[in-house]
Amino acid sequence: MTAQRSALPAVLVALAARAEAPDIRAAVDRDSVSEDGLVTLQITIEAPGGYDRYDPPAMDDFTVFPAGRRTSTQVTMNGADLQVRSSEVHTYRLRPRHAGMLRIGAARLHAQGATYETRPIAISALPGTAQPAPPPSLAPIPPSPLPWSSPFDEPAIGEEDLFLQAVADRREAWVGEQVTVTWLVFTRSDIRQFQPTRDPRTPDFWSEDLYQPSGHLAYERQQVGGREYLVAPVLRKALFPLREGVLVVEPMEAQIRTMAGIFASEAFVRTTPELRIVAKPLPQDGRPTGFDAAHVGRFEISADVDRAEVAVGEPIVLRVAIRGAGNVRALRPPAVAADGFKVYDPRATVRIDAPDPGSPRVGGEQRLEYALVPTREGALTIPPVPFAYFDPETGGYRATATQPITITVRGGAPASAEDAGERGVNEVAQDIRPIRRRADLGFAGARPIYREPLFFALLGVGPASWLGVLAVGAVRARARKDTPRSRLRRACGAARIRLRRAERSARGSSADDAAPTFFGEVAAALRDPLSEGLGRRVEGMTREELAEALAGRGASSLARAVIAELDNCDFARYAHVPPRGLMRPATTRQGEMSGALARARDLVRRIEKME
Repeated sequence: MTAQRSALPAVLVALAARAEAPDIRAAVDRDSVSEDGLVTLQITIEAPGGYDRYDPPAMDDFTVFPAGRRTSTQVTMNGADLQVRSSEVHTYRLRPRHAGMLRIGAARLHAQGATYETRPIAISALPGTAQPAPPPSLAPIPPSPLPWSSPFDEPAIGEEDLFLQAVADRREAWVGEQVTVTWLVFTRSDIRQFQPTRDPRTPDFWSEDLYQPSGHLAYERQQVGGREYLVAPVLRKALFPLREGVLVVEPMEAQIRTMAGIFASEAFVRTTPELRIVAKPLPQDGRPTGFDAAHVGRFEISADVDRAEVAVGEPIVLRVAIRGAGNVRALRPPAVAADGFKVYDPRATVRIDAPDPGSPRVGGEQRLEYALVPTREGALTIPPVPFAYFDPETGGYRATATQPITITVRGGAPASAEDAGERGVNEVAQDIRPIRRRADLGFAGARPIYREPLFFALLGVGPASWLGVLAVGAVRARARKDTPRSRLRRACGAARIRLRRAERSARGSSADDAAPTFFGEVAAALRDPLSEGLGRRVEGMTREELAEALAGRGASSLARAVIAELDNCDFARYAHVPPRGLMRPATTRQGEMSGALARARDLVRRIEKME
């Protein structure tokens, strides 16, 4: 009887939630906008009993920039009555495609066997400039830990509590000149999880990675639009334009969970605005013949040889080194023409210098080794090796060259003794037996080999070996057969290797130092076999989508355990000591890592058995 009374309030709360009808609302921040302006649309969903599907509104008259989705839960106590309200807000930024009266269609919510929809919204787009307004930008990167100093051009972006931004140290550059782009996260509460779901694509650039956090995010305080934010870089790349024109750095998208709220943290999806770089063509005045557009920067060239004296036909190695700042990987080997030598194509090795945080310029050295074979004797000279490049700071071309090198070449080597003739070809060796006088080939008194005891056993060795080869080949072919089950088994085997690597990293250093690497390996060990089993990458899925996908496989309990462990890994990986005044997450301890390792191994076994 007591158990029934204790369960009664929970039943009443569930019935009250079920009785409350779902609601969907649409609102815009303005009903009139210039042709190059932005309208913010918010769709709010309240469905206490859950919903089946949400259909976004038709927005054909606009260019749509999805700004994210957030969920929140509000719990209130009214005496003994506990009220729980959950809401989901989808945000879109809309830019008019043309002037005139534009229309936002109805958003629809399918829940409890019924369809609920919003009213269409009309927006008046006033004629404006045809050039799209540039996305919010920051000042050029100074030599400091965070690459900006001025507020945003568009204060509306700074009104959000959490957003992503891409910042370029310059918006105009020569073809082949380095542009440093940094992706930043702005937040007003501590971040529990930062998970990129779409990398920024740069198809019109040669890209070099400069920075990507491996553990804690490095925050600094920054004032934006009169509000204080914690700002941290999440990615930095050096981009070299490959062609002239307006080039696009595509948006980055990430799922972010913060420490805001008393209960489960809110999940947000944030996207950076599109970043545009104007690439100028290299000037024609003074351009050397056959100049390669990748030779942009500042370089110097030197050369030496492995030896200065050789014989005719003996190779020497000409070593050419090109050092400097620029896209060293893309440099084209200079041509070497030396009279009296046969020159072979070079072998290249490239070394990239570690970027300096104060000045993240890409630089390094390309070493080239040419094989040269002299074809005549005497004092032969390797002429200077030329190299031309474009200096983006002066806007002009420069030419440099190595010093000439003299090689002393002796006459050819004498013929070897073997070439003088073969001696002793008619000599008869002492162990040659005399000619046999028998008419048959048998041996006198010898026993026939087929009468030997091991004859038939040895006769069967060949066929047995061949059958063994066929059997081993069949087993290997079956093992190599690519099926979903075999791929899942291989992914689980790789996951176990990751877990062993994580265990070794935890033993090799202190618990706090090892935590980022350890929990990153544990999370990857869970995501990789899940991605193979589900047939899609788990990194691009929200926690809700992951739970739904696993539930469709009849693995609801596995979904809850995996999501809880992934959240635990993200929290421990990105936990840090934030600036003064913010919540401090608990320090990861050795016992927590041991527990996470045991749970992860159990989850990998369960994933391997998943149908």
